Amino acid sequence: MNIKTALTLTVIIFGFNQVFGQDFNECKVDFFLLESQESFSTDDNGREYVLISENLPDYEIKNKPTKTFEEIKSELSEKLKDNKDYNKNNPVVRDSLVEHYSELAHNVGVNIIWWEKSREATEDELKEYKKRIKAYDKQASNGFHNLPGGGTGYGKYWDPSIPKPEVIDENTQIRNTTLYQRKQKRIRDDLPLFWLQPKDSAFVFQYDRDSREYTFPIGATPVFDFDLYKNSSFVLRNEKQGNYSSMWKLLVFMVDDKHKLAMYNFKFNQGQYEPSMDYSIDIFYEKKKLAKIDEFLNSLKSKELVIQADGEEFINPSITDISFNLKALNISFTSNGKTYTKEFEGYSDPNYRYDNGWPDRRAKQIYNFPIYYTYCYNKKLEDFNNLTLRDDYINDPTLKKQLYNALTSSPEWLNYSIEKVILTNKSQWAIVTNKYTGIKESRFILADVYAKSTKTGKCYLQKEVYFSQKLDPLGEYVYSIFVSVPQTMQPYPCNLK
Repeated sequence: MNIKTALTLTVIIFGFNQVFGQDFNECKVDFFLLESQESFSTDDNGREYVLISENLPDYEIKNKPTKTFEEIKSELSEKLKDNKDYNKNNPVVRDSLVEHYSELAHNVGVNIIWWEKSREATEDELKEYKKRIKAYDKQASNGFHNLPGGGTGYGKYWDPSIPKPEVIDENTQIRNTTLYQRKQKRIRDDLPLFWLQPKDSAFVFQYDRDSREYTFPIGATPVFDFDLYKNSSFVLRNEKQGNYSSMWKLLVFMVDDKHKLAMYNFKFNQGQYEPSMDYSIDIFYEKKKLAKIDEFLNSLKSKELVIQADGEEFINPSITDISFNLKALNISFTSNGKTYTKEFEGYSDPNYRYDNGWPDRRAKQIYNFPIYYTYCYNKKLEDFNNLTLRDDYINDPTLKKQLYNALTSSPEWLNYSIEKVILTNKSQWAIVTNKYTGIKESRFILADVYAKSTKTGKCYLQKEVYFSQKLDPLGEYVYSIFVSVPQTMQPYPCNLK
């Protein structure tokens, strides 16, 4: 019988709880390539990206608030003050208030205004356009003129009775020979804003804080529908505005020989108690990295693996297809003459934090799948099944019974069946005295505990469990024995003696 057959029989004899009870993390296939980077940096300049359409935002406002932004802001401020003054600044209440009112505020939204090509101008419209230009040029030829409030200065004085040359009315403008119509759309204020403009242009929008409006100049068009760009490549270009790099303010991608796609507001603040969040990195994925992922996944087809799925274990299956859809890993394989297709989804790391300690609400995906390299997995399984419990260092049945009773009555060990207490060289009571009076106050002792989880059926060894007992005023140990909380428990085979 070869070692692989022997290990397979060992798995069957011990049952799956034994296999799943062991820690095989060292043997897991490392899918680090699947994880996206945390944010863009200047190092990414010139790299080619593809669009992850599933992660694009929905720009429709579904729940329109009945209050203004200022009213919502004022009401939140008042409730936060009440919570601070009368509720000890309860963090649960505070976070709940911020989350609720932030959602209301985001749905107040911002207005996006832009101009779209309508049609070519008629001869009469062009004549009127040229007439207005001539009138403007005449006014511009003036040199010195009176300024409001007295005094003189050099500059251009525009007669307010003459409209700007491009303006026909509030909804129509003309440039060269083309008419443009005013368009607008209201979106949540926490969404990334995209717009398309000529490759070498330096258009920037204007933002009116009072009216909460973004206004784009003619030639720049916001993008809300990305169907046209699903198969496009986006080359990141770090542009400069004056003496400052725009990398930290906006992202600019070249989409073809004539146009660039800019992305603004990709970092935003969820609320006054939370850090800025970066959504841009979830929308774009580096094309070269996708190629590396495909190369890596294809290499796994020739490797000996152990796959755990749906309570089953598949040893050295034949992988027919393996792919990553940016959210989950899909594997098709045959094992024991049967064909399977399994999906392994990434999960959110609840402990992921920003450098400043705040939790990352982007739900960062972790790809820690139960897929192992067979050679390592078999060795770990063999080592696991060969684990034994050491003998007692001392023979003291009374002490063992005392510690056993303390464990079974402890609320900290309620979810465990105590299989064995092991006395070590540290299993002797140590007396604690008052450092000032020298009077005995308590005693403590350490021992190993072999226990079985009543929830999962898995077994563990907890080394150096701490037991302590307070001394009563008459010098007797009549108080109950306190037992430390189970932690850093080592997985162990069950049914050991």
